[in-house]
Amino acid sequence: MGAVTAVDLVTFGHSTAEQERFVELVRTAGVRSVVDVRIGPGSRRNPHLARDRLARWLPDAGIDYRWEKSLGVSDPPG
Repeated sequence: MGAVTAVDLVTFGHSTAEQERFVELVRTAGVRSVVDVRIGPGSRRNPHLARDRLARWLPDAGIDYRWEKSLGVSDPPG
């Protein structure tokens, strides 16, 4: 078994950031890979933040992207 390395985890909400600003924010934070945990990763108001679009333009910006629906919360506690 190989050595385990420490990994930082950063969480954020996308808000209404345009593509360029989104890339700037994640790069500034040192993020190299985005894991989308939204149950329904789409946005009518910000279509560039929909899953299919993120899967295209984030890798073009040098940032890995994947959707992990199973990590999202469908029924919040309370």
